Amino acid sequence: MNEHIAAKYMPLATERTKDAVKDLIPGERRKIDVVNPLDPTDRLITDIWVIEDYDGAHFAFQDGPTGGDVYLGPADQVRIAIEEAPFAE
Repeated sequence: MNEHIAAKYMPLATERTKDAVKDLIPGERRKIDVVNPLDPTDRLITDIWVIEDYDGAHFAFQDGPTGGDVYLGPADQVRIAIEEAPFAE
């Protein structure tokens, strides 16, 4: 099971993020936009990737420029959530 930790940043539903998660496969890394929910002016571009294990495929991303790896969730659920989210401003 994946460890759930509190992330400093969260993915932001931008065109870059939506395109990145749409068809990302294990072994690839792509760039996404993230935002610090405590400071909406603190936005970064970071990596996202897919991990496959006995539970299936899951997304993880780098929590900011020097942050650790953060488990985001099951790939299918993350893809749906980001696709359905309104574009961020």
